[in-house]
Amino acid sequence: MVKIATVSDPIELEMLKELFADNGIEIMPQHREAGEFLTLYMGTSNYGIDIFVSEADEEAAKKLHTLYFSEIQTIDEASLMAQAEEAINPEDDFEDDFEDDPDPSED
Repeated sequence: MVKIATVSDPIELEMLKELFADNGIEIMPQHREAGEFLTLYMGTSNYGIDIFVSEADEEAAKKLHTLYFSEIQTIDEASLMAQAEEAINPEDDFEDDFEDDPDPSED
């Protein structure tokens, strides 16, 4: 068996299982460290899951994996941090809208 990739969560694992099964490639997932226990106990794990295939399927599996992930758009860390900052401190602060309105309780 040859390791071809590491996925981050069980959902991604199930997607790859289906993709590889549809193409006649059997995979053997192996959780890292205490990942399997944490997945059972908490529903997720931060350790990742290694994906193994037979040596005969290695090349085809790597091609499928590359094609699958080339369709997914990635984001660089700087853009991700900018989006997080915008979510935390939006420029259009809705509280400013209420400062101009008279207080309805003053009527």
